[in-house]
Amino acid sequence: MPNPMPGKPAEEHEISKRDLEGLRQMLDGLWSRLGIDFEFTSHFLDRVNDPRNNKQITVSELQRLFSQSYERYKEHFKKYAEHFKHIDGVMADLRTKINAPFDFHWTPMTHHLELAVKSVMRTPDFHLHPGQQKFVVAHRLLPFKAWLKEHRL
Repeated sequence: MPNPMPGKPAEEHEISKRDLEGLRQMLDGLWSRLGIDFEFTSHFLDRVNDPRNNKQITVSELQRLFSQSYERYKEHFKKYAEHFKHIDGVMADLRTKINAPFDFHWTPMTHHLELAVKSVMRTPDFHLHPGQQKFVVAHRLLPFKAWLKEHRL
């Protein structure tokens, strides 16, 4: 695909609706192994290109976050799926500081489990709401003191 923004590396261009749909299809194929439909809300597209992220969030960063979340937490999601358990959570990447709030629920109209990613932001200090679970992926091993500092413990 040609670079839509000359002067910027191809990875740094804004994510289009088409880019997001291609990513959703790939992730839906992965998560469907657990019987889960993977979706992005309309707010997600607005927020992924928001200048408050400081650095543009890329498709490859999102693909890595959601694919590694699947690999790391698939057994947890499999158990939640078996019991139709609702989860309000956040997938977080410690290296890129990308946080993606999501809603995991049973959809009675379609009779499917759905993982709907509601938003995304690049911030080191994302605050969870009461009852929200955090699903963390890390692309590097941090020394213990650095990990404590990063998590403000």
